[in-house]
Amino acid sequence: MDNHIKEDLVYRDGYRYPFQMIRSSLVYPGVFKSMEKPHGFQHEMKFIIDELLKGKKYHNALFKKGSKSFSAHRLQEALALLLAEGIITIIYENKKPQKGRLWIEKIIELDLRAQEELTATHKDSRNPKKDLEALESEIKSILRGIKHPFSSTLQDFVHNEKIAGPTEDFSVTPKAWITFRSIILALAYLLYNYEKNVDEPLRIISQRVWGKSKILERFKHELTKLAHQYIDSSIKLNLTPEQIYFHGDISFTFHGHPLSGLAGFPVIITEETAKGLKPVEAKISTILVIENLAPFLKLLQKRYVDSPDILLLYSEGYMSTLKKQFLNKVLEMTQVPVHVWSDLDAEGLQIALDIIRHVQRQGWVAKPVLMTANELALSSGKYQGCNRLLLEDDELSHWFADVIDFVKDGKNMEQEELLLYYEAIRDRLP
Repeated sequence: MDNHIKEDLVYRDGYRYPFQMIRSSLVYPGVFKSMEKPHGFQHEMKFIIDELLKGKKYHNALFKKGSKSFSAHRLQEALALLLAEGIITIIYENKKPQKGRLWIEKIIELDLRAQEELTATHKDSRNPKKDLEALESEIKSILRGIKHPFSSTLQDFVHNEKIAGPTEDFSVTPKAWITFRSIILALAYLLYNYEKNVDEPLRIISQRVWGKSKILERFKHELTKLAHQYIDSSIKLNLTPEQIYFHGDISFTFHGHPLSGLAGFPVIITEETAKGLKPVEAKISTILVIENLAPFLKLLQKRYVDSPDILLLYSEGYMSTLKKQFLNKVLEMTQVPVHVWSDLDAEGLQIALDIIRHVQRQGWVAKPVLMTANELALSSGKYQGCNRLLLEDDELSHWFADVIDFVKDGKNMEQEELLLYYEAIRDRLP
């Protein structure tokens, strides 16, 4: 692989290997400079760029259309050049995520840098000053009555014409207008929803910002980091309405109809159902909150399906407001201890701490489980890495005293790996 090609792997619960890979280039000389180089693929590159200006394309559909004028070999060479020059991004699908890595080119889209450059070359009626004034007005309208300090910070971003991010090299300015406006307004809606205790899918926010539901998907990573930095680390950016997975001997009513926590493997409820639940009874002795879906399902199958007195709850990473409200409803019926199990890495420690803090703020008892040096010692250590910015919270040393230094040094262990040693750890589970 070229050392300037960046590969982002996307994992999904239930799969052993990544199910998606996003390839892009760290370099970007510019569309027109790239087209002027003596590579001999100008016509093929122009065809691909013109098609992608209409929107992202499936690889097979693009090649089918292009085959009327060009050979598949030349199209593939042009595609490789466009990727190397940072003009496009390619999304690959793993055809065998349970067994290994078999990558197939799936979706091709223009890199944001190329989008901005090509958009800027078209004459239009945009007035940068008026655009910024309109953006400020939109923010004020969205956040009218919101007293959170980030409200004024957002205004400063627009006034200073720069979004300050979690790292020094993060910088977005109005020169990249689509990116700048997307992030500013999305953060404004996220802040409003947070203050009003509302969970709204990212696609709904995108519809509000652009009138199209999928525009903000490309900024999900940046929005998540900024929302965690400036608003709250528990904020989740779901593309679609949220669901809650759980299993245990608890019961509710929904509009007068009974709902049992044992009526499924596991029980899965929608956001609207969760909001309408009325607590009835909880015959449980413990609650176990699990970060990832595959370990949640595996433990339910191997250990807890015949132990209804243990309530299993899937947190899906940082626990959302909706899931915290659900947890509160359970604990209001019976004040049992809450055990939290997350990945043994920087973000996993933060996720566990966030849940523990939430439970303790309500006056209840919570503590981590399977997150000690005993478990970390089982790691194969094949992957080493750490985001030290996530480990600056002093309270982490209280809860994870025997592992935090190891994690800072790059050692980590995901829940899926720990389950390979199930027989060794089973007695440490609640």
